[in-house]
Amino acid sequence: MRRGIAALLVVSALCVATCAAEGAATGIAGICASLPDGAAVRVVLRDGAATEGRVAGWDGAVLRLMTEDGGTAACAEVDMISLWKRESHAKGGAMVGAVTGGIAGCLGAAAFAALATALAESGDDGDDVVVPLLATGTVAGAGLGALLGGAAGSALPDWKLLWTRPGIPAAARSVAVRRRLRSGGLEVLFGSASARRWPQDDGLAFAGRWRAKLSPRLWTALEVARHDVNAYEPVSMDLGGSTPGGDVACWQAGMLLQANLALGEVRPYVVGGLGGYWWRENFLGGSWGGGLEAAIDPRTVARLEYRRHGNLQRLAEADPTLESVMVGMAMTW
Repeated sequence: MRRGIAALLVVSALCVATCAAEGAATGIAGICASLPDGAAVRVVLRDGAATEGRVAGWDGAVLRLMTEDGGTAACAEVDMISLWKRESHAKGGAMVGAVTGGIAGCLGAAAFAALATALAESGDDGDDVVVPLLATGTVAGAGLGALLGGAAGSALPDWKLLWTRPGIPAAARSVAVRRRLRSGGLEVLFGSASARRWPQDDGLAFAGRWRAKLSPRLWTALEVARHDVNAYEPVSMDLGGSTPGGDVACWQAGMLLQANLALGEVRPYVVGGLGGYWWRENFLGGSWGGGLEAAIDPRTVARLEYRRHGNLQRLAEADPTLESVMVGMAMTW
């Protein structure tokens, strides 16, 4: 009886060991096969080199990656030490932004409703719009906050360990990355701006951006900018001429979307934006343009960009339109 139990235990142990060995041998193959094309991963190899890229195929033995510069890298399964997948904080940022924006929108709507009720001739006149106004402010604030929070959070990478080879020291799993993917960045730009259709002298323009990468060719950014336009007010339509109007500062805050037309070290691109403008009057504006960006090193990008800004609330009128030309530098991660 005892011999039978002992034999059963030995057989069970051998089966478990065999299954574990097969799982260790085939686990990485299954993980690589399950990775969708375009997934951002980091592969650490036996020689200590680490490469980041987007999955471009798995043939059962070699994982092919598309690197940041548009090239390719081949990582053999037998040479892999560990495999990581890059996640982002977009979901968490969107949730935090939605809550924060919803609270801010509700409070702003409540303040506006209280003011409208106080100014009304009868207190009952404003009661009917309080609830819809609060609901609209909360929903709009939550939506805008989620959009901004998601864009901000997507720039922050979060690497998740998918697999590591048994017996490899933990210190060897994280090494200096030879080829690195960019997921976000912080950028500063300076240049000049002018107001089209007005006689003017160019003024100083500067901007700051928080950038996030959506795909190999698409970037989005949160942007705050100021355009110091030296405008001249027309004296009269009949007499002609102009009189100095002084510096007119235009503040801008919003989001932009950049589409790279090529991959590599030098990348032409087109860009469009949407946001609020605070100028002689406040309005919802849009912008479009293009530029050229160049990778100075794996973490630094230089930029030359032209954009035209317009008032979307007055598409049918000859509204003064801003133009800006700026150069900038971005630190990426």
